[in-house]
Amino acid sequence: MKTKNWIIFSLLILAIILSSYIIFIKQINNINIKITTTTKYLDKSKEELLFNLPENDYVIDCVLAPNGEHKACAVTQSNKTYVIYDNQKSELYDENDYSFFELVFSPDSNHFAYVTKQNNQSYIIYDNQKSKVCAYDEGSSLSPIFSPDSNHFAYAYDDIQTEKSYFVYDGKKSEAYDGIYSLIFSPNSKNFAYIIWQNGKYYVIYNGEKSDGYENITSLTFSPDSKHFAYVVKQNLKTYVIYDNQKSDARSYKNTKEDFVSISNLTFSPDSKHFVYYVRQNQGKNDMWYLVYDGQKQKNYSSLYHLTFSPDSKHFAYVAEENNKFYLIYDDLKSEAYDYMITSLTFSPDSKHFAYVGLKHKNKYYISYDNQISEIPNWAGELTFSPDSKHFAYVSHNNCNEVMCSEDNLIYDDQKTELYYMVYDMQINKDNFLQYIYEKDDKIYFKQIDLNVK
Repeated sequence: MKTKNWIIFSLLILAIILSSYIIFIKQINNINIKITTTTKYLDKSKEELLFNLPENDYVIDCVLAPNGEHKACAVTQSNKTYVIYDNQKSELYDENDYSFFELVFSPDSNHFAYVTKQNNQSYIIYDNQKSKVCAYDEGSSLSPIFSPDSNHFAYAYDDIQTEKSYFVYDGKKSEAYDGIYSLIFSPNSKNFAYIIWQNGKYYVIYNGEKSDGYENITSLTFSPDSKHFAYVVKQNLKTYVIYDNQKSDARSYKNTKEDFVSISNLTFSPDSKHFVYYVRQNQGKNDMWYLVYDGQKQKNYSSLYHLTFSPDSKHFAYVAEENNKFYLIYDDLKSEAYDYMITSLTFSPDSKHFAYVGLKHKNKYYISYDNQISEIPNWAGELTFSPDSKHFAYVSHNNCNEVMCSEDNLIYDDQKTELYYMVYDMQINKDNFLQYIYEKDDKIYFKQIDLNVK
């Protein structure tokens, strides 16, 4: 009897255990268990030797494609010149000077062009295809441009054999003119304009339509939204700003033999709602400059430079000279004085940051970043923000004399690179990669620094 009771008791205990286990399993199955894993970020920094520079060869210029995937350099060898594009060396051309040689990438980075000369002939090289253009002359010029959408390619040139000027648009040659200047596409790539000289007068050709003739025309300018077009003309002792094909007395300035007027730096705000320009009046030996902002004349200065708007169009800045000193004017606020030129006025893409470079106090260089002024050892070149506005970089020029600087390095996010002989091109792409081409020890390198790595 005792044995039977013990067996019953044991079975009861086993049933309770099994029941508890089943309930536990059901509860586990009703719980959403999340397992998270952390993956270490892969640093995408890299350095690549592009080519060795032979003895007695020197680099004219190097450029990066906007996407950073292609690189090109123009190199002089004795009395010849060649181009290295993505490690492929071109044939030898006649020696070019700095002003004649232009290396140009399309905005989408898919096309590459440059101007060269060979046996007294000018050539356009487009995607490695060589096109003879005209007989070369020291006074002739070629100005290749891509449309912003990269779908169109144009250039103008002077032909010394015919003594006429032409432009080529997508491979089609224009009629002959006495002169052609200032080819320009609108930002939306739908409009094309240029200046011609014909029968003693200047004209603007806008989408094939010819303007009135003038004594002079300069400063063709589109608004960022491509809806407005402006330029400067001179006619009958007056200088005008032509705005959307309208010549207004409100934008006219009288010229005399003693007092001539020039207008420059036509600038639209990024939202295309504001329009500004500089006016220069010469009164005897003293120049007077002032800014016109949406038709309103601003304060007089000895000279004006470097006008720029913030990307959100809420701020604008320029440099003014007064009593042999230079000042940064930011939304009508005037900085302290600098002894030498203020340059590289740069807004961040989100418009929250602003930087510039200046010289003051007995040859001391300074960089201003959000009104925080810091002394830097030498002159700084191009200032660059990343597209997300979180990173900031510039080229620092070192060991400089009155003619040139012998060493460069990069300053980025309060860090600095080693010293190089020269930095040729620098950018920060959309992935926050700082990319640049540099020369050191007769070698040309491409380097990418991943700014995402802390």
